[in-house]
Amino acid sequence: MSKRGGEPESRSVVIAGGSRKATSLVSQAATDEMRVNQFRHADAVLRQVAGKSVDAIVADESAWQPILDAEPDLPVVLLAADETLVETAINAGVSEVVRLSDPAAESLLAARLSQVIDTRQDRVDQARRQEWLETLMRHSTDSMSVLDENGTAIYNSPAVADQLGYEPAELRGQNLLDQVHPDDAAEVRTTFTDLIEKPDGSYATATYRRQHADGSWRWMETVGNVQLDNPRIGGVVVNRRDVTEREQRQRQLRDQEAYVESLLDGQPDVFYVLDTNGFFQKWNARLSEVLGYDDKDLTSMHAVETIVPEDRERIMTAMTAVYQEQSTQQRESAFLTADGERIPYQLNGAPLTDSDGKVIGLVGTGRDISERVRREERLSVLNRVLRHNLRNRTNVVIGHARTLANSVDDPDAVKRAKTIRDVGSDLNRLGVLARKVDQALDGQSDQVPMDLDEVVSRAATALPESADTRIADPPDVQCEALASLSDALEEVFDNAVRHNPADNPSVTVAYEIDPDRVTIAVADDGPKIPDHEMAVLDDGESRLKHGGGLGLWFINWVVDASGGELSFDESELGGNCVSLHLPRAEKETSKEG
Repeated sequence: MSKRGGEPESRSVVIAGGSRKATSLVSQAATDEMRVNQFRHADAVLRQVAGKSVDAIVADESAWQPILDAEPDLPVVLLAADETLVETAINAGVSEVVRLSDPAAESLLAARLSQVIDTRQDRVDQARRQEWLETLMRHSTDSMSVLDENGTAIYNSPAVADQLGYEPAELRGQNLLDQVHPDDAAEVRTTFTDLIEKPDGSYATATYRRQHADGSWRWMETVGNVQLDNPRIGGVVVNRRDVTEREQRQRQLRDQEAYVESLLDGQPDVFYVLDTNGFFQKWNARLSEVLGYDDKDLTSMHAVETIVPEDRERIMTAMTAVYQEQSTQQRESAFLTADGERIPYQLNGAPLTDSDGKVIGLVGTGRDISERVRREERLSVLNRVLRHNLRNRTNVVIGHARTLANSVDDPDAVKRAKTIRDVGSDLNRLGVLARKVDQALDGQSDQVPMDLDEVVSRAATALPESADTRIADPPDVQCEALASLSDALEEVFDNAVRHNPADNPSVTVAYEIDPDRVTIAVADDGPKIPDHEMAVLDDGESRLKHGGGLGLWFINWVVDASGGELSFDESELGGNCVSLHLPRAEKETSKEG
């Protein structure tokens, strides 16, 4: 390698380590253009080469590792006496290895040094060329023209042939402003006229359609730089880039956005986008229509201002969860319109993120639930009135039936009176069960950790003394379920006894504990539960297929709302085995606290 003019270029070689063998080999292998320095310790080598250019480091076994640990990119040639070290060194990143045991070590070192130095120089040259190319690309555009103050081309770069279909000489002497699309011509001429009135170095940009030699129109993005007073140029330098595809994509995107907005505006649900501070950024026409605010009003409004006052803190908490936890939230509340009307809505919010996953806002939808709220109110009133009247009337029926049974001697009349009393008791029990269902499932309260022994013990109090009851000792674990789990289990016990004609019905309770699930299995020796009673739990009821009561539904609803499953099998006692499979508490709490 030589400098310009043929003078040899000096190369810097450093010997790392105190090996005399290394010193001797390098001295014999070095050429005249190599400047050789030796340092005993790796840290001295690193201090010497810091911030300087070094072409090669010849290191013995004591120095190569610390050097590469500190500067992995340094060109290191290892002089290896230990054969077992060679593979390790190569894997660690040494550039070359010369085995000291090799009889040709001197010539090998000379060759290796030359190779390492040449490779490093190639990298330096490549980096310089890359820098030059990057500089060229940074200051170049697709094509270039120089226009005089009238817009006439006095120079065109060769790239115009590919870009516009004309040879550069064809465009010389033509006024390029005349080749601009009629719809863009006035704006382009104004931009050019304003630009040439400015001093040299001033520039302006324009995007317009320019006619191609084949008659088509191409979108051009141009930058004009005034150099009229520059004696070497004497005109306006126009750098030109074909952006037809970009403009077409943007046009398609605008069309798509218009299509999406049209769809959103036609939806019965409200749609909106909030920034990270909770202010409206985008919305559909339905939101304006529902709230009674125009676009100008909504632009300056915070989202919670549209919510009824008593729910604003709750909605703000949900919004915070969307922003900070990137979670999807759903809440039921009511909009407060400009006229003061309250409209129930189910609101959904999800995080809006950029390409890096950073939250930049909230995208939300809302559905009017006014009809559902009115229906739920009607059902609530009907449910309360029916339960109240059912309880009062059945108590009257039961009382009269009991009095009638005690006041007549006719066996048939006594039997009929007892039938009336039993039916009344069943109706009364149905009303009580309906109240339990309403209390248990109203609002679908959260699951809570519950001790198995407490759940089973509380439910077992409903078992009559006549029942042959065998309850296994509950394991010391907790399940997660609704607080009404004991009521549901009590219903399981009641069904096991009430539908069993035996004088001493048998009921057993067993448990199965898995890492993530707890099973309570209740077995009896009574009649099998009819298949159609169990089928409706999976398939739902219809006019032609329905269950005979509310008990199994209540049990199933509580277990399902607790995140569990209900299953039915034949028991070893010959009756039914009803199993409640429930989630095991993730973090079991002590009974004391």
